[in-house]
Amino acid sequence: MSQLDSQDLEGRILAHRKLLVALLHTIARMAPNPDDLWDDIRDSASLLDQEEDPGAIPNAAFATQVRETEELRSIIAQAEARFRRS
Repeated sequence: MSQLDSQDLEGRILAHRKLLVALLHTIARMAPNPDDLWDDIRDSASLLDQEEDPGAIPNAAFATQVRETEELRSIIAQAEARFRRS
């Protein structure tokens, strides 16, 4: 596969995000207790915050982990908001 430029990567990431939001929304609509589902999903995204203290100077891996956690929370929030509006 050839190298992707930043626009290609951004487009692919946005497509994945839209798909994940749609899937979470659909799953929540089928769940017997959607509130429990949202709690479980949020809890699993929060696990990333409970890992070791990165120390005084966080390394690149920790910075990536923080961005990952932020993105997961954003996707979950968007999917839950979509569910609440439907």
